[in-house]
Amino acid sequence: MGGGGLVGTRAGADALHPPSRPGARADAPDYLSFSILDPTHPTTSLFAPAWVLLALRAGAAAYVSATLALIGARSAWGGMIQCVVGEERRREGLEHRETRRFPRTDRPRLFLSPSLPLSWLAFFTNWTFCLFGLWALLGAVVSARAVLAPLARRRRARSLRPAPGGPATPGTPGSPAPLAPRRSDIESPPASPGGGGPEAPAAARWPRLDALFALLTAVVTPASLFLSFFFWAFLWPHIARETGQWPNAHTIMEHGGNVLILAADALLSRTPAVTPWFQLTLLYGTAYVVFMWAWQGATGDWIYPLFSWDRPMAAGAYTALPLLLAGAFGVWYGLAAGREAVGRGLAARRKRRGGGEGAVSAASGWGGA
Repeated sequence: MGGGGLVGTRAGADALHPPSRPGARADAPDYLSFSILDPTHPTTSLFAPAWVLLALRAGAAAYVSATLALIGARSAWGGMIQCVVGEERRREGLEHRETRRFPRTDRPRLFLSPSLPLSWLAFFTNWTFCLFGLWALLGAVVSARAVLAPLARRRRARSLRPAPGGPATPGTPGSPAPLAPRRSDIESPPASPGGGGPEAPAAARWPRLDALFALLTAVVTPASLFLSFFFWAFLWPHIARETGQWPNAHTIMEHGGNVLILAADALLSRTPAVTPWFQLTLLYGTAYVVFMWAWQGATGDWIYPLFSWDRPMAAGAYTALPLLLAGAFGVWYGLAAGREAVGRGLAARRKRRGGGEGAVSAASGWGGA
């Protein structure tokens, strides 16, 4: 596919884009497929300038901060209300434990903040939301670097211009010394027009932060899609029947707003989606199941009672978990594939109107990127 295998299986992408390293075997181990992917794609878009991605990801970081502040404030307010009601009940001679929202326990409680207990981090939703915050921060960093890189190159070019008094070449008195190539220039050389990339080792083509951001996207997006579907389809109907309440603001923000942001990023950016990365999504879900078992062994409580071994539906729950994660990964993969299909259609239309491939490249950024 145009641009170094944005979406597709590993085998199909290898057939279209053989390894770019001189002398590398076609079957050389590259389990995460970075040798066939363009390192500029996580910070570029077919439909918008790079600063739009920066604004989206920086806004996502602010969104996470606001959500966590709202959760902390609500937890603190709830604790104050419980203390006031408990004091009134004690004055009336009633048992204090009747006013508690949760069963009384003599175990000590650890706190992330004065109002937020450490057990908040035990839930898969909050694991994923914190990971979403890390994704937003990392995305803002790599996008800011991509936006600022052209400005830095222009400043470097101006510093190499001859002095007004006459032409000068680097190395002569009064002329600027040649600058050594930056590390980012070495790690991320521009892709060739054919999409195959320069003749450089594949491992040196991806900056570490960009690679980490791409892999984090492959974990956060499917996990968030899965959690939102599971919560609204299975958990919320039961909660609504038991409490008769509407969802509060931070519930909607944790199980809705983040998914909209991730979907917008999947459609706007060209972050790759390749099937081998599902291993990371599955590993993330497996790590949480192991943590849930350890939590139950240490506290005697199941975070999600649906997974309790003594329940008849436990086997179905453990079977459905990887299948639902696979389905969520497929939705993300479909968004990326649809984005690329639309991009190819727009590129072909611009090519017909512009009368040449160069016009397509200049107008849409498609030309080999």
